[in-house]
Amino acid sequence: MNIGTFLGVILFLISIKYLNFSWPAGLMIGFSMYLPTLIQIKFQWKPFKILSRTLLGIGTAIFLLSTLILTPLNLLGFVVKLGGILFFISVAKITLWARAKYSRSPCDSCSEGTFPFCSYKLDEMKSILKTHSLDEMPAHFLEDRINTVERLIYPQSEI
Repeated sequence: MNIGTFLGVILFLISIKYLNFSWPAGLMIGFSMYLPTLIQIKFQWKPFKILSRTLLGIGTAIFLLSTLILTPLNLLGFVVKLGGILFFISVAKITLWARAKYSRSPCDSCSEGTFPFCSYKLDEMKSILKTHSLDEMPAHFLEDRINTVERLIYPQSEI
């Protein structure tokens, strides 16, 4: 999202310098770039997540900069600035609530241990055990975790 925010600032500056870019267009473009984030809550494919978060950063920058810089310096402009900021905060809070409620961690249904002591970290745990001189208690704990995860992953005959 940080790269997207940076790109959004650059695109905003280019747009106001070379295009006839108005604040309503900035608000609509910024909000439309937020929409893939809603899909990303359920569609957990890494390339799409990267794209949607980048678009979110671009959209955030364009929306907020349009709200704060391009709105006129009169009563309408003040109302749009205040409304835009309140709208942005509300949408952010609602989105975070929806993400917490409806997104599913792949670790929730995994039967191969509990992160960080799981099959995903098995090689790293083995490496730590081999390359670091651990005290007896942490070494015993890590050996036990490795054995438990291996029993979950591999049938008894393969261990």
